[in-house]
Amino acid sequence: MLEPVIEGALGTLLAALVVAPVSLLFARYALILGGGGAAAGSAERDAYDRLRRRLADGGPAVAVYTGLLTRVLDAVDRFFGDAGTAAPPAQRRLFGLTAEVPLWSPAALDRCLLLALLYPLLVVFLVWALSGEVGLAEKALRLPEIGGGQRLLAVAVAAGMVGAFIQSNRATGWRVWAWLGVACAVVWGGVKIGAVAVAVAGAGAGAGAVAVAVAVAVAGAGAGAGAGAGAFAVAVAGAGAGAGAGAFAFAFAVAVAVAVAFAGAGAGAVAVAVAWLVLWLEGLARRRRRQALFLSLFLPAVLLAVVTAPAALAPLPTWTKTGSLLLFFGLLTAINAPFDWLSLGLTRGLLRRGIEMGGLWPLVLAAVDLVASVVLIVLLTVAMVVGVQAFDLASGRDPLLPLGDLFDGIAAMPLAARHWWVYALLLSTQFPSLLNLTIAATALFRGLPPLARWVRASMPDGAAVPVINRQVVAFALTGQVVLGFVFGVVVEAAVVYGMLFVVLPLFGFELLEFARALAALDLPRLAMGG
Repeated sequence: MLEPVIEGALGTLLAALVVAPVSLLFARYALILGGGGAAAGSAERDAYDRLRRRLADGGPAVAVYTGLLTRVLDAVDRFFGDAGTAAPPAQRRLFGLTAEVPLWSPAALDRCLLLALLYPLLVVFLVWALSGEVGLAEKALRLPEIGGGQRLLAVAVAAGMVGAFIQSNRATGWRVWAWLGVACAVVWGGVKIGAVAVAVAGAGAGAGAVAVAVAVAVAGAGAGAGAGAGAFAVAVAGAGAGAGAGAFAFAFAVAVAVAVAFAGAGAGAVAVAVAWLVLWLEGLARRRRRQALFLSLFLPAVLLAVVTAPAALAPLPTWTKTGSLLLFFGLLTAINAPFDWLSLGLTRGLLRRGIEMGGLWPLVLAAVDLVASVVLIVLLTVAMVVGVQAFDLASGRDPLLPLGDLFDGIAAMPLAARHWWVYALLLSTQFPSLLNLTIAATALFRGLPPLARWVRASMPDGAAVPVINRQVVAFALTGQVVLGFVFGVVVEAAVVYGMLFVVLPLFGFELLEFARALAALDLPRLAMGG
């Protein structure tokens, strides 16, 4: 009786994930449009004048695109933590840049490690929670085939843990520990009731490291039948330990801790202690501006751990339940992050060069960037296939993620929700290019002469937009961004699809068949003489 209602609630959640950003953007524009009558020099008046000036200076679409692109690139620099820094001269010479801007920085690599850890798991969890489909990734991460009620409960537990972590970050004194205790209780309750993957959405909470360390002990002490599900929840929450390398190290170490804890071993505490050491070293490196040195040592250590951990942990009786944690939290993140970092630096370099050259060059070099990102997809496919096979070879056990079955499933049902996590992994290198296309499309819609003239005329100088017009103007401004995003996604998808499935096949190259052939070759086994 309740199942249709629950499924409807999950569908409403999905709609909210789509509608909420649009609603927030609309509310932001409506608020700015009402600030024109505020006192000169106030934050509200400055925001209004800034928007009006940008619209008045917009002109043709190319000029709007260049202005928007510059502002977004500056925002990207701030997001990746390297704004105001300059790339080494050798990097800038590669693109012929005169401006001292960041390209491939240690801070950006650190942030890419965090993103590569989170978004594939978020995709797996959200697709499972909303659709209930269980594919190879869901099985590997112990996500069961259950009804909408239990999946909704898992989402509720995730929301509870996120809320507890957020409150612990905002609190002071004893309240910090109180909220962390609530987070631990949510983890323990999630384990007991089998609410899987409860911590995925809370991975960004900084204080989560303490809760996770305690939760490992709690889960290991009495998880029972829900151990596999609880392990996933605890391990993903490890990403709350900090940013980038520290978060990745903590999540990977907690995965190791869970693997040995559920086998009755005591080495899990050692893994968590090592994670705390990495967190301390990462913070020390950032404070002393030695992040590049830290990462140059950290990444080889990670690769060594990824290779050796399966051989050490596969003999444990819980390998089939916990080995997938090491695969997702260790191997896939370690492979994906450097490719995301390469794509980010390439996009920033080409687009910054295009801005310096002016005219249509930003659009021309954006097209070059799009083609280069497709090449990165092919290279990432090679790295993923070889890496997964090397992981399985090191364990000496049956594959945790059978590539043959995965490729057969994609060939049979390429659009099935259970395969979206694969696309999230492979298309992560496309995100910078997608952002650029979205900017270009937004500029195209914002630069349309009739619409631009009407919006500028609706914003008087030194006065707020009348209430009767405010909602309409906010709707028009929001529509420009939304249409730009949709248009950018469509163009990006068309170009990637055309390159991979139309142009390259003309030269005898098909990505899926290439991946099949590569998997059949089994390069790691060949290298070992097998």
